[in-house]
Amino acid sequence: MLSKPKSADGGRSPFEGSKFGASDDLSRGELFVHVDLDDVWAIGECYGINIPRTHQHVVYEEGVPRLLSLFDELKVRATLFVCGKDLEHGSKVEMLRECLRRGHHLANHGWSHNLSFRKLEAQHIEEEIVRTHSWAEDALGVNLRGFRAPGYAWSINLLSKLAQLGYLYDSSLMPSPFGGVLRFLDARITKLVRGNKREKTQYPLLGDGFRPLKPFLVCGNDGACIWELPVGVGPWLRLPFQASVCLQVGPSYFHFVEALLALSGVSPFVFLLHGADATDFSGVTVSELKRLRYFQMPIEERMELLRLFLGTLVRKRCVHVSEEWFEHRNVIS
Repeated sequence: MLSKPKSADGGRSPFEGSKFGASDDLSRGELFVHVDLDDVWAIGECYGINIPRTHQHVVYEEGVPRLLSLFDELKVRATLFVCGKDLEHGSKVEMLRECLRRGHHLANHGWSHNLSFRKLEAQHIEEEIVRTHSWAEDALGVNLRGFRAPGYAWSINLLSKLAQLGYLYDSSLMPSPFGGVLRFLDARITKLVRGNKREKTQYPLLGDGFRPLKPFLVCGNDGACIWELPVGVGPWLRLPFQASVCLQVGPSYFHFVEALLALSGVSPFVFLLHGADATDFSGVTVSELKRLRYFQMPIEERMELLRLFLGTLVRKRCVHVSEEWFEHRNVIS
């Protein structure tokens, strides 16, 4: 089993004061942009509703191309977290090739987007990771170095398995105490859409709210180490700070949490988007989804807000790709 988290420099983040590139102004703070590519089939399984085949892949068809255009416009390179199940579709593989051609990186999001991930046996967890890893290697020729568990299902056991498999970093931890609130809201949504109740272990546990906001290193008794790169939350209040939340709560919420981050000096941090954030759902004729404001939001409003969110962060921070950041420092042999 892995030991407690430790930093590489006596409690000081190994990233403080280090240089990634000659053009970086570290006084601006540093940022990683991540995207979870959960397609509509995964959203349907989350809320226990049936999604017709014609609508199961709209995120790759609609959302990913828009995000690529937005990233090009803002000169952002991101890490895209891929469900292995999507690698069975040739059109999605080709879209991911285009992402790679534009300089983005891919990471592992498990095979089936299982939202009971925290309760899975060690062998099942390994199968979810390894199966996706193998398909990505065969279909795209990439060696995935990062992982995020579906539903932020962070655990020491997961880190132990990833370290044994040679992964560079995990980004499953949401260090916020509001996991119970998020689970309550998720249950309300499931009831609203009249979906079938599913067993889930998603969202952070109460103790996760006391874990570090910055990347930290975890090493096991066998000497295997892995970095944990927490998903962005605001300092002090530990409010969730992902694009999906900001889209639903509004720009005032975004500016408030972003200001807290700027005041606190927390750096680097992850700003997480989902492919669905840039997807036009107006043509998705699934009545259950129409009951939710998130899916009713016009695509023009979505993209205007995403441009505001990312544009603000990019102007104030240096953006790096997670894989290159860690590999540049050779923090793990």
